[in-house]
Amino acid sequence: MGYVEFERRGSGSGRSGVFVAWELLAWLGIVVVAFAAAVLVVLVPSVAGPVGSAAAVAGLLLAVRNGRRGSQ
Repeated sequence: MGYVEFERRGSGSGRSGVFVAWELLAWLGIVVVAFAAAVLVVLVPSVAGPVGSAAAVAGLLLAVRNGRRGSQ
């Protein structure tokens, strides 16, 4: 789930604090949207199909993004 260190001393290959903050904020947004989708499905069961499809697409996009991170 991203890096939690704000600064790495030495070789300079660490990520800046601003980048880390944005990445953590993005993950927080993902968690909030997932929770909201779960509540929506419970309250309105007829939207379960579209919400499930959107979640599958989002999961694939995250998998591709996380898979490419090591090659950069």
